[in-house]
Amino acid sequence: MQLIYLSPLPWNSFEQRPHRFVQWFHATTGGSVLWIDPYASRLPAVSDVFRANRKQSLVCPDCPSWLTVKSVYSMPIEPLGFLSQVNLLFWHAIFAEVRRLVAKDRVFLAIGKPSKLAMALLKTFPFSTSLYDAMDNFPAFYGGISRYSFAATELQIMQSVDKVLVSSTALHDKWSLIRPVILTKNASDVFDTSLSYPESANDSPPVLGYVGTVAKWFDWDMVLKLAHANPHARIRIIGPHYVRVPDNLPSNIELLPECLNDQAIRAMQKFTIGLIPFKRDGLTESVDPIKYYEYRALGIPVISSSFGEMLMHNVDDEGLFLVDAETDAAKIVEHALSAPQKTEWIDSFRKENSWANRFDSVDVFS
Repeated sequence: MQLIYLSPLPWNSFEQRPHRFVQWFHATTGGSVLWIDPYASRLPAVSDVFRANRKQSLVCPDCPSWLTVKSVYSMPIEPLGFLSQVNLLFWHAIFAEVRRLVAKDRVFLAIGKPSKLAMALLKTFPFSTSLYDAMDNFPAFYGGISRYSFAATELQIMQSVDKVLVSSTALHDKWSLIRPVILTKNASDVFDTSLSYPESANDSPPVLGYVGTVAKWFDWDMVLKLAHANPHARIRIIGPHYVRVPDNLPSNIELLPECLNDQAIRAMQKFTIGLIPFKRDGLTESVDPIKYYEYRALGIPVISSSFGEMLMHNVDDEGLFLVDAETDAAKIVEHALSAPQKTEWIDSFRKENSWANRFDSVDVFS
């Protein structure tokens, strides 16, 4: 069996759900994977300036033998209806590769991001099984004509594939009105670390940390409120920035660059409290953040804004503390610092929320 995976993010980026899915596929079936990096599927935006300034890395500097990573070129005109057909001229090599794979083996197509390329492949080739993994409210990332075009493409794909996975309750509620979908939340594979409380628990000052992208959904107001209310604490933000950082940050906020997966886990182990400071809007209402699972699997209490799937997690997690406009930012840190760290709960959490457990529970290949 072969898997073709149309990814929403490059292979050579911080590992997230798409990476875990293809690793699980290979471990489960022994099959090989053709991973297709995302291409420009919307019209250019001002935020692209931030991305253009970032260093570009190799597509796959150290690929495992079972994985092939391809990039495809496209002009940023996908939302422009008939004009977008021009991009078909650039996709001949990918079509030829898919045709070769389909001719000799069972091929499973997984779509991690809706696109005209994904739809063209669905229409052209007789895949054994096709899957759309809806991880976000994708149209909410865009504006104007790009948003309407993307929503139309997503709906078309949703109605064309054999199976649909969704990563949050909000996405399940939205798409189950259209067709049957399978709720498959995010997870974490943090299993090779000590169950003891993170290193910094006995340190002074405490470290309130975030590892991830700082983009338009990042709630700087929440971070600033925590920093001002807890001047004795260090606020450590690790990751790339796609939005302007506020001027005159308090001295207890540290900004560090993005890092590799192993480095990120080591960095999180030094946190006393994990932060998930996301705005509450149409973009985040469908989000189940992976960093929640990573923090809690490490035994770190979490302070998060009240968005998306975090409202569901808050029902039965004594180590999760949600913030809203009325929250006392000093008190909530005090409560998080005193949260009990039960090793039995952590062990159970890890077992129940592993990526293998998530994907094994879904009958993907039938």
